[in-house]
This record gives sequence, structure tokens and C-alpha cells, in this order.
Amino acid sequence: MDAAKFTMSSRPMTSQGNRDDDNEDIYSEVESRKRDEHEDFNVSDVIYYTSDWLVTNISDNTKIQKLPVLKFDPKSLQLPAHSVTKLTGMSKKDCEKHLTHLSDLLTAEEKGPPTQKRAHLLTYATTICSNPNFAEFLARRNLIVILTKQLKDASHIDTRMKISRLIGALVQNSDDVNLSTSHVEAITMLTDMLRENFRNAKLKSVLLPALGELVFLMARLQEHALPDELLKSSSKSTIPSLTFTMLIKCLKEGDDVVTHHYAAKTIENIVATNTDMCQRFVSNEVGQSLWYLCTHSSVDSPRITALSALCRITKHNVGVFENVIEKVGLPNLLNTISSTSSSRIQQAYVTMLCEAVSRGQHRLKYLQHKELFTTALHLLESTSCVVRGKTFVLMYIMMQDDNEQLLALCQARLVMYIERDKKKHHQTEKPEQLNQVQYLNICLNSLLTEIIRRVPIILGDLLQVLNVISGRKHLSAVQAKQLKHLLPVVTLIQHMMNSSVFRSFIATEEFMLCLAGLMEHTVLIDCGETGVTSSGNVGVSKDEVVHSVLTVMEIIMQHPSLLATHQKVLTSEIASSLAVLCISEHWETKLLSLKLFCELVSVFANTQSLTTSQQKGADRIIQVVCKDLLPQYEQFLMDPNPIPTYGLRLLESLISFRPQIIREITSCGLVLVLYQVIEDNHSNPLSQVVEHSTAVLKSVIHYKDTDIDELYSQGIVELLVSVCHKIIPYIKERTEQADIHVPCSTLVSVLEIMQHLLKMVSEVVRKALQAQKGGTEDGTDTAENCLHTNKQFTDVISMLPCMVALDDPQISDLALRSLSLLVQLFGGENKHSLDSENLVYYNEILSTGDSKRQKFILRILKRLVTTDKHHLDNLKSHGADMLKTLSKLTKAASATADAGLSNMAIELHKLATS
Repeated sequence: MDAAKFTMSSRPMTSQGNRDDDNEDIYSEVESRKRDEHEDFNVSDVIYYTSDWLVTNISDNTKIQKLPVLKFDPKSLQLPAHSVTKLTGMSKKDCEKHLTHLSDLLTAEEKGPPTQKRAHLLTYATTICSNPNFAEFLARRNLIVILTKQLKDASHIDTRMKISRLIGALVQNSDDVNLSTSHVEAITMLTDMLRENFRNAKLKSVLLPALGELVFLMARLQEHALPDELLKSSSKSTIPSLTFTMLIKCLKEGDDVVTHHYAAKTIENIVATNTDMCQRFVSNEVGQSLWYLCTHSSVDSPRITALSALCRITKHNVGVFENVIEKVGLPNLLNTISSTSSSRIQQAYVTMLCEAVSRGQHRLKYLQHKELFTTALHLLESTSCVVRGKTFVLMYIMMQDDNEQLLALCQARLVMYIERDKKKHHQTEKPEQLNQVQYLNICLNSLLTEIIRRVPIILGDLLQVLNVISGRKHLSAVQAKQLKHLLPVVTLIQHMMNSSVFRSFIATEEFMLCLAGLMEHTVLIDCGETGVTSSGNVGVSKDEVVHSVLTVMEIIMQHPSLLATHQKVLTSEIASSLAVLCISEHWETKLLSLKLFCELVSVFANTQSLTTSQQKGADRIIQVVCKDLLPQYEQFLMDPNPIPTYGLRLLESLISFRPQIIREITSCGLVLVLYQVIEDNHSNPLSQVVEHSTAVLKSVIHYKDTDIDELYSQGIVELLVSVCHKIIPYIKERTEQADIHVPCSTLVSVLEIMQHLLKMVSEVVRKALQAQKGGTEDGTDTAENCLHTNKQFTDVISMLPCMVALDDPQISDLALRSLSLLVQLFGGENKHSLDSENLVYYNEILSTGDSKRQKFILRILKRLVTTDKHHLDNLKSHGADMLKTLSKLTKAASATADAGLSNMAIELHKLATS
């Protein structure tokens, strides 16, 4: 049988070499089997893999004893030395004639000492018996009994070795021989010889292979025989009890490793059957002897054989392995398992452990050992897919009905191991390896199914307990213990939700509704309405409960797909609870809740066009914010960082998809609070708090229904100028020192606000000037008031040229437009507008900028020098480089036929040189 075919039947099945051609592919059957999610899983279906029942030769086994190569001299034979291949190609009549002649030669008595001809004949016959058809033909001529008699009578050890190998070859390939007394007779003779020569180790190594093969043949024939055949042959084919006694004695006594190995191999093969003979070896005595052989062998081969035999015995009677555990001690046995690196040995060990903890008499005692837990994790590091698959089955058994064990396994990286084997691509062309991977997947899926089934059940139990204790300040001892026992499930859910393998199965709508219920209880626990400890301090801490639940929510918020899928439950059931936790008295709870609320709102903020369902969700969010959060926002913004940062981010997100909320923001007086936040952080103008505060202010100012006059009265101009005085020199210094670009969203927001306000002033002034041209004074007072209110912006004029010269296109463009508006409105009010430093910046822009920027700068310079003689004098005194640039610019503009630019440059040059 192919060693890689997995047998789902719990009944042992024997196989030998590659002779079983009728194996059915059970994997498709297993994977197509539809189990109800609450149906108990039968562990025995997957404990065993087919290689657990694979049997190999007893005789002629090089792993037990190194034997001479089968060589013969064709000239010494008394018949043609036809090979197996040639005989196969001959006619049936000629083939049988040749085999009959060979049989006659083998059965003929040889007088005197053994000759070389006899030795060559035995070797040739052994090679012929490698073919099952030829072996069966010879065996039917009663050759096994005759050879056994010859073995008994032979005195030369080499001759006995050759006869034994021939008997072994005959038996190995004779499955179809009927049960008969001839086999029992041969077994009896070999048993007697073994008993009589028990102290002769060399002779035992000759007798045991032949005896083992014969007994195993009888076991195979008995297993596959029909009931009527067994009834007819049972009285004639009973193997003497002495045979089993001698095999066990060979396993137990003496110090010859080869003898022990042959005996263990014989037992290993026989206990792979489900027969009466098998039961003769299912005993504590045999189990202890096999364990002794395993632990006292210096090489792996006898250890593997002994453990394989013990593993098969354990299937028939788990008490045998429990007896070994009792004698050795479970810690010592587990240490032995952990110290081995052989996958074959690990496979046997983990199989027996699965049996012991699933149906052993002392299973509960074993499950309490921490060493079992550690050993299971160690086995998951095995390179063998079969070992890892069996270990997943072991863990399935360990965590059955034990929430603490399940949690402990998850905390010990079980999820990581599951993900590794679930995601790993096993690319191999070898069928055996493919089947091993398939077996691993079956075991792994069984464990996954059970864990996924358990999580909602445990969560439901937790909710049931919380429903009972809801509103109670103090719990009874029983309730506290129940809560302490069930609360760890929240941590378990964290592990599951963090895993891409589990997440999609666990995060169902029912799960989200349960989580919503859990959030409601969390609110009551956080505010103290529900107690979580008894009078004896039995239970859990309030912070532990809240943090565990919020951590699960945090995992959900980190996955946009989950937010999108369950946005209805999140907005209608969970958002209100989360909002209440945002105003918790506990700083950590408040911070985490506010952070999660930001993530929830980001689903809508990052969606360009909301669906009808999303619109409803957004409406629910706005209602919750206006009702529960906005009245508390002043406290948010005054709290230590990072609470203000998250609070401001939340406002930004809300404004991005529902600008109308700005009305609520202004009506709550939050604008003044924003001013105060910016002032309080003046020492760090690049902080996130200042960045998000200015971003919110920008949105407020740009909103069409905002009362700008009220903002002016609250000091918006003074605030913006103050921020510029802090942030522009800082950016300038960093840029000059390190020659690097310093990104600054705060400055962008400030410049955009300034530009927006200046455009409004410009529009008022333009209308007033138009009215004057029409001969009226309408709007003149308003324009003068606007100019007076915004005049403090002139303090910024001298700082903007360095920002225009920056490589950042956004800041540079905003600074240029703001500077242009300021100069248009206020002319040369700022006496430092054209100092020597700013002349350098203007000159740099004129030298490197495009024609559009050059025209902007030329207009600005003309406006400055024509409105204040002081600026013209500065240009004349310190503008030598500027004049050269203007000359070059005039020539370049003329060459490109840009008359406008050329005329502007010539005009400014004349003003500076007149």
C-alpha cells in the first residue's frame, strides 16, 4: 500500500510493501462530508495516518541486520538460471516446469556436509521468490515445511541463514495460501528450535525472521479469511502458545539488539492486524518491554520499530500505554518526546498521546500537566506534515470543553502555527507528500471548525452572566467566579480576530450583535453601575473588562472591510456605547474609545459617494456626536495629548462628509477653545494638535454660513499672525541648516485661511471703489473697517518671501498669492518688506521662477516701491543684484516676445535707477 494514503477508519488496516492496489482516495470523501456545526467530531477518524499501519519485511530487513548480497553461480546450478524477468515472459507450462524442477531440487535430501551447489541453489530460489506468483507456486508444494525441517537438521550457520531467508521470501509473498496445518507445523518446529537454542544469539537471528514471517502470514490470512473458512480451519491452524511466549521472551531477555529488534518487528507487524493473535501481544508486559527497547537503543531503527509496535498496541488497548506512563512518569515521557528530532518517532509519540488524552482512564490527570502543553507546541515545529497534523488533533482534544486551555494555546502562538500551515503553499510533485499535506489540512480544518464553533457559544455564555449581574454593585461569589472564568474569552476573541484565517468566519452579523451587547455592559461596568467583583474581591478588575472589550473593537476598526460590511450594526448598536465611553472618567478608556470612534467615522469620510444605507449610518453617527460628544469637547481639547489630537481628527472626519456639523461646532463655542488649544501649544507649532486645530478652523471659516465677524471679534487675525511668527522662522531655519524640505500642514491651513479672509476683504474694497467711481460712498466705511480689522496681517508680509522661495509648490503658491493680496490691500505698510534679506529672496524667485511667478513678483515689487519711498530707497541701496536680474529678464522676455513681462521689468528698472 502507498504509505501516503490516509485511512479514516479507526480499525487497524495492514499493508505490506506496495502490494495493495485497491486503495480508495478517501480525501475527497472527507472533504465533501457536510457536518452540522454543532455535531461532535469523532477524533478517532483522524488520529491515525496510513503510515501508522504500514508493515515492512521481517526477514531480509537491512534495518535490523546487514545481510550478504544475494549472489549465486549459474554454472553451479542443476537447472537453467532463468531470471524472474525471463520466467515471467515464458509460457505458463514452461514456467511451472521450471519451478517444479526447482522445488524438486530444494526438497531433495543432501547427504553429508552442505555443498556450494546447495548454497547457490538456495540463493537462486530466494531471488525467484521475489515474485508473488512464483512464491505462491512453491509454497503450495509444501516447501515451507520441508525447508523448516532442513533448517532444523542443518548444522552449518550459513546454510541455516540461507534457508531462513528463503522461507522468509516465500512467506512474504504468499498471501493467497490457504490456512493449513503445514504452516502450524513449520511454526511449531521453528518455535522448538528457538527454545532449544535460546542462548545462541546468532542462531536466534536466523530463526526469528522465518518464525516472525510465518506468524504474521497466519495473522494476515486469519484477518482476511471469511467466517466459514475460519471455523473450518480454527481447530487445525492454532499456533502454539509457546510461540507467542518465545517471541515475548526474545523481546524481553538477553542483551542482543538484533534479537530484540526482530522480536519487536514481528510484534509490530502482527499488532497491525485485528485478530486473536494480535491480542496475545496486547499486554502491559509487552508494552514495558517495547518501551525499554526504545529508551535503551543507541540507534533510531529499533526505537522506531518499538514505538510503532507500542503505538499499534495502544490502539487496541490504551491502558497499555497508560501503564507505561505510570511506570515512567508523564514528565519524563514528555521530556523524552521533546528531546527527539526524528519525525517517525515523533509521529508514534503524538499518536499515543492523542489516544491517552482522548480515551485514557486518566485523561483528566494528563491534561492538567503543563508539560503536555509545552510538548504539543514543540511538536508543531516538526518538519513532518503528519506530525503537525496529529499535534493539531492533540490540541483539539486538549481544549475540548476547556476554555482556559483554549486561551492558553492561543496565547502560546497556536494561531500563528495555524496561519502558517493554512497559508503555506506545499508545491511538490511527490504523491506521498501531497497526501501528507492533505492529511494535515484535514486535521487543521477539524481544529479550526471546533474553535470557530466554540467562540460564539462562550461569548453567549459571557453575555448571559453579564445580563444577570447587570446593575448590581456587588456580586455573589458564584457570579464573580463565573465572570472570572468566562471573561478570558474576550482575550480569545482578540487572538481570533487578529488572524486572517479566523476573522472572516467569526465576524458574522450575530457576532457583531453580541459584541454590541457586550459594549452596553462595558459602559455599565465602566461607570460603576455594574460591579465585577464580589465582597471577597473574587472576580476581575473593571479596567481589565473594559480594556479587553475595547481591544476587540480596535481590531475590528483596523479592517475597513469589516467596517463596511457591518456598518449598520456599528452605527446603530455600537456607536452610542462607544460615545459614552469617550467621556469616561478613566483616561485610557477615553483615549482608546475616542480613537475607535475616529476609525468608525473614517469609513464615511473616506467614501466619495455614500449609498443610501451609508447615509443613514452617517446620520446616526451625527446624532450620537451632537448628543453625547460635542457637549464634552471642551474637556477633550483641554486633556493631555493625544486625546485632543484624536478629538480634532474626529471633527475633521465629520466635517469632511457632513459639513453642516460646523453649525453645531460654532454654536457650542468650540472656536474659542480651538484658539486656546493653539495658544497653549505655541512652543511646538508643528505638533499634531496645532495641525488639526488649524485644519478645523479652516473648514469653519470656509463654511458658507459661518459668521466671519464673530470670528474677527474672537481674534482670528491675531491668532493667525501669532502662528506665522512661530512657524515660519522655524521652517526657514530648518530649511537653511539642513537644506531639506520641512512638510507643514499647519502652515498650509494658516495660509489658506489668510488667503480666504483677504479675498473677502479684497471683494469688499473692490465694491467700495466701484461705488466711489459711481459717485456714491456706499460701502466705504465697511471697506475701511475691514482693512483696519485685517491690518495686523501686514506683519506677515516680511516673512512670506522666504516661503515663496521654498521648493514646496503648495506652500510657495499659497504664500505668493497671500503676499500679493496683502500688498494690493496694504501697500508698503510693513517697513521690512524690502529689506536686504527679502531682496535676496525676490531676486532668487525672479531668476528661477516661470513667467507667471515673475509677473506676480514684479507687480508686488512695483506696488511696494510706489507706495512707500522707504522701499524704493532700499531697492536703490541694496538692489544691485536685482537690477542685473531685471536687465537679464528684459532681454529674455524680449527674446520670447513676452511684451508684458518685458515692460514690467523695464518699468521697475527705471524706478530703481531714476
